[in-house]
Amino acid sequence: MSGDWVAVRGGDSPDGTPYSTFELHLKVSGKKLSGRYCYVARYGAKIDCDPEGENVNGTLSFDGRDASVEFDSTFGATSGKAQLSLRGEKLTWKLLKAPNGGAYFGPDTEVLVPEDRQEKRCGWVSVAGRGRPLLKDGDGTWTLVLSEGESANVPTRFASTGWTSTGRDSGFGCACAYGTVNRGAAEIRQVKEMQTRPMKICRSDRSLGPAPRR
Repeated sequence: MSGDWVAVRGGDSPDGTPYSTFELHLKVSGKKLSGRYCYVARYGAKIDCDPEGENVNGTLSFDGRDASVEFDSTFGATSGKAQLSLRGEKLTWKLLKAPNGGAYFGPDTEVLVPEDRQEKRCGWVSVAGRGRPLLKDGDGTWTLVLSEGESANVPTRFASTGWTSTGRDSGFGCACAYGTVNRGAAEIRQVKEMQTRPMKICRSDRSLGPAPRR
């Protein structure tokens, strides 16, 4: 259960900002669990987050797959209670009692996954000028963290599958990227491979929506 966990919901804002992000940063020592949570909602309008302090403490079950925790908000509310359950690579947060004595923002129930993990993501890849390429899939929009030289050469990779230019140094194509997905930052880092695909594959996938116009 130790590690960095995140759940991201929505990504339909014009700049790809998710509607909400819930993070748990946990440490385990024996049967004791400690750490902090960070909740950002309504596209950043609601924030309950302390990037430094700890506000989550609890005790693990015998097998380490469950934990009962108490937590405080960053607005003075105290003695909240929640249940954590780890099954495979999914960590479920279930609120049992909201903290009292101050404001609190957080989900009632949420399923989190490791913040960083190797994944293959497929969808529309777009470039606008010298900005970093973006990949839009059914879960939202991800920034492809590439070097400046790699970003500049993205359009040339689509020579055999099709690239639509939308202006100087701008355009889009269809591709899959394999790398380290960081959900908190909505980034695909350490991109090991980018496999271009025919445009018709993305156009036929309704979860992707229309091709981007950057």
